[in-house]
Amino acid sequence: MILSKLVLGGANFGQIYGIDKKKINQQEIKKIFRFFKDKNKKIIIDSSPNYGNCEKILGEIKFQNYLIITKIKNLPKKISEIKRFIENFIYQYKKKTKKNIYAILLHDEMELSNIKRLRYIVKILEMIKKKGIIRKYGFSIYNYNKYKKNILKTKPDILQFPINLIDDRISETDFKILKKRNILLYARSVFLQGLLLKNYKNLPKKFLKFKRIWKEYDNQFKKSGLNKFEACLGKIVSNKYIDKIIISFNSLNQLKEIEKLKKVNKNFFFPKLKKNQKSFLINPYRW
Repeated sequence: MILSKLVLGGANFGQIYGIDKKKINQQEIKKIFRFFKDKNKKIIIDSSPNYGNCEKILGEIKFQNYLIITKIKNLPKKISEIKRFIENFIYQYKKKTKKNIYAILLHDEMELSNIKRLRYIVKILEMIKKKGIIRKYGFSIYNYNKYKKNILKTKPDILQFPINLIDDRISETDFKILKKRNILLYARSVFLQGLLLKNYKNLPKKFLKFKRIWKEYDNQFKKSGLNKFEACLGKIVSNKYIDKIIISFNSLNQLKEIEKLKKVNKNFFFPKLKKNQKSFLINPYRW
């Protein structure tokens, strides 16, 4: 069930990433691709030009059993220049990766604030989609509630957003509304860049102020009989509205550990946080 929903996160392909600041080596990447090929499964890769040399690495991989999502940002301020910018982005992308694009996501949620400009961008992406150059387009966001109105007005194919044991900014009502508009929902940051997998004894220095809360969190696991993978994924996997789950792996063994999960528990909850504590934790840019 988890594998059928999995999208492979490429953030650590070409750069150090996550709470442990790790970068997966190319041999492990190839092993992961081989793993899916042996299972006769096609996988979606979540990539971006901002993920170091991730897309260059994808261009060097010989396997063909995958689709690529890429992201675009820093669009020109002048509306008249946006179309050429996007077309050039696609040209340069294909030149670098020698691969077709499955989907393009806007990677700057500030672009969602101006509905007139956003509608123009969507119109261009829709036109490119109709030509068969891409199959889908969408938005990669942090704060759904801030941009909800314009997201619903423009109805992207894909909405990518963070959700985890701490980050519950999108309500069940929101999920229902989004699905009524046939928007594919891609969950990311399910382990909060690995922070939710940490034991209270090995929290990074900047999170030591949360040590008491993490100790309570760890104690809940002991009582529940779950491991942290099971608890963190339970809320996401059991959410019937979520279509895909983006996870970055440091090794094939990590992927196999996820594959082996037999039980998930949607009723596991993180200890109660103060508003300012929650705001800090769910926004990695503040770390």
